[in-house]
Amino acid sequence: MHGAALLGLSAAAGCGARFPETARHARAELADALEHRDAVALAARTETPPETLRPWLYDAPSELAAEGVALRDAPLSERAQIYLTSGQVVVLVAEDDGWRVDRGILGAPVLATPTEALASFAIALRRIAASRVTAVLSRGTRLLMADELDRWRRGLEDLAAIPIVVEGDRATATLPTGVVLELVREAGEWRIDDLHD
Repeated sequence: MHGAALLGLSAAAGCGARFPETARHARAELADALEHRDAVALAARTETPPETLRPWLYDAPSELAAEGVALRDAPLSERAQIYLTSGQVVVLVAEDDGWRVDRGILGAPVLATPTEALASFAIALRRIAASRVTAVLSRGTRLLMADELDRWRRGLEDLAAIPIVVEGDRATATLPTGVVLELVREAGEWRIDDLHD
């Protein structure tokens, strides 16, 4: 395990804090904890029990100190993800003069991670259901398609409950309804490549 792997920071909208912590502050505290082998501070940042961290912290102190320095000096891009009730994800990035929308406004899909690709797929499925695209199908085909679309939609209702296995530029997501989605990363974006049972 490496110090950089411990850094899983995300800005949360509406967290209730009066003065929300910045990613820079969190990074500085994490760097300090690595440099000083502070198991309690690391535990608070990683939600890992201190007793689990202590053997690792005392195994390679010089390596940890170097990782702390590297973490402190590494470029930092603060990002926030806002999950709308529609299922759409809006991504914000912090710049010198404030926050700006990076992706996810005016229907532009956010596909930077497999989970974001699934969220965009769920939105697209709802739009299909709301359209009249099935009106041109025969009754039997329309019923089959409606059943399949409903199965996909139900499987995507709770994205947090969907296990996703990532292997390089490919990922597999298994929906609770038994549908398996194969995803592929193309030009930095994750897209649905195949669906099957």
